[in-house]
Amino acid sequence: MKYVLPLLAAILLAACATTPSGPPPPKFTLQQVTEAIQLAQAAIKKSSAAGNEWRDASKLLGQAKMAAENGEYDDAMRYAELARQQGELAYQQAQDQKLAKPWLF
Repeated sequence: MKYVLPLLAAILLAACATTPSGPPPPKFTLQQVTEAIQLAQAAIKKSSAAGNEWRDASKLLGQAKMAAENGEYDDAMRYAELARQQGELAYQQAQDQKLAKPWLF
């Protein structure tokens, strides 16, 4: 019984010593984020030229730029990807509805 407490203390100290401290390094680089932001800008511009820009696309692009400026590359990439997707979907929606006519019963 007298060896249990020191053994338990040693195990706890070893566990604490191997626990990483601080946030993990970002998965993406500034260059990757910059390219993603440029793709998002192009997609939003294309959808806007088609006359159908979704409400949140520009907001997401702004959030991506702010996160990139703050060095939060993972968040910036996530926002840029969402903005690009919204831009592409808005363009596709504009193309699909180009020939839409009212429904007559």
